[in-house]
Amino acid sequence: MRAVFTIILALFAIQWSACNRCRDGCVNGTCVKKSCTCDLWYEGDRCDRSSLSSYVGYYRGTATNDTGTVRIGFHLVIGETPDQMRADSLGLILDFDDESRFAIPEQSYDGIGYAGEGEVLVELISIRLDPVLTSPFGSTLIEVRRSD
Repeated sequence: MRAVFTIILALFAIQWSACNRCRDGCVNGTCVKKSCTCDLWYEGDRCDRSSLSSYVGYYRGTATNDTGTVRIGFHLVIGETPDQMRADSLGLILDFDDESRFAIPEQSYDGIGYAGEGEVLVELISIRLDPVLTSPFGSTLIEVRRSD
């Protein structure tokens, strides 16, 4: 009899905890039927993690333009808005359109105004920067892989 009571108590505890997932609140979402429904760009049981956070890390690779190829490296970090990331040492802001594609609004890279686009494919990031004004360097292609 005691074993049956223990099993019933354990099943009740499991059911209660599974049905009460919103008890700590949904940080960036809404509690619907005791489960968090996350806002765009957030994930997790409490919607407390950026959906772009899996891309955070150190990346190394090359930047190629008309004058040649150089080796580069940068930390990719979460930006100021939920759909944004920043390549810190490059000073580039990446505005994500969806989970893998992003636009680069007009900004300065290597002292020249650029705008562009890019894509994250698993551990590879590919960025194409086009000069806003005429530049002796032409377009720049940045290809990096996660290295941390």
